Amino acid sequence: MIQEINKVFVVNDTIVVGDFKQARILLFNFQGKYLSSFSNSGKGPTEYVKIRDIALEPITNNILILDSGSGKIKRYSLSGKFEGAIGLKRENYGDQFIALNNELLFFRNFRRLGEGVDNLIVTDRAHNRLNSGIKIPGQIENFAFSQEKIMDRVGDSLYVMAAFNDTIFLINNKLEIKTKAILDFPRHLDIKKTRYWKKKYPNSVEFHNNAISKGMVFGFGEFIVLNQNILFKYYGGGSSYVHFDIGSNKTYLYNDLVYSPFELGIKILGKSPGLIISQLRVPTQNNERYTSFLESKGITEGIGHNPVLIFFDLL
Repeated sequence: MIQEINKVFVVNDTIVVGDFKQARILLFNFQGKYLSSFSNSGKGPTEYVKIRDIALEPITNNILILDSGSGKIKRYSLSGKFEGAIGLKRENYGDQFIALNNELLFFRNFRRLGEGVDNLIVTDRAHNRLNSGIKIPGQIENFAFSQEKIMDRVGDSLYVMAAFNDTIFLINNKLEIKTKAILDFPRHLDIKKTRYWKKKYPNSVEFHNNAISKGMVFGFGEFIVLNQNILFKYYGGGSSYVHFDIGSNKTYLYNDLVYSPFELGIKILGKSPGLIISQLRVPTQNNERYTSFLESKGITEGIGHNPVLIFFDLL
């Protein structure tokens, strides 16, 4: 039923799952029971060609689908009913987006735009630009790439972490873009603190391979804000997580990148009130440990076939 879980929302007692690979939106209850789904894939005015990203619309709880095929945002109810479309202007277009109360915020891939262009665009519902900001450093313009998830909102505040940047930005209810925190990664992990940062690589593959071989941090993703806490993944020659406490302005991070084909892993997908939602990743080797973990939680059916979501908090 599910090929890939790309994004998860919680609406009241319903878990909404976005499967971009199948171009499908699926609904489940908190016991994991399938409720319904819709897939309006096509080229008609009420259909979408290719899902680039999805967002939950405040108040209405409609699903907004960023359709890279038509260059529009298509709006659907949870039952799959088409509720309208927003035409997008190329100069304000982005690879990821999030819906505020009356505005849309887009983050766009620097690589396709050239140096000195803003990556963060705030627009109204007609896609007219209201504000913009955040520039990725020019020395890595050829290596910037879209992150898995680098934006999240809490109330009227939106937090953003740009690619290849150690800064967390805050967009307040006045649509002002402010620096919230600057993270200080250990020198032996941060590629921007080494001579490799200024080296001109002929292509992004060589850059990434070099960063991986040195165990450097060069990517961010799975960004989530829960109450007064921010949790996100950083990766390079492996992966680990960073916890930033908004109230105390303190950063808690793992000093060593952690990855092993024998280890259980998680992928952060979304949140419900007070909890983070993640998908349990199956290790490429030693599946006995994965099976034992599920059985200890009372899961005995569908092991190895169905995705497993985990709900946890930050203690």
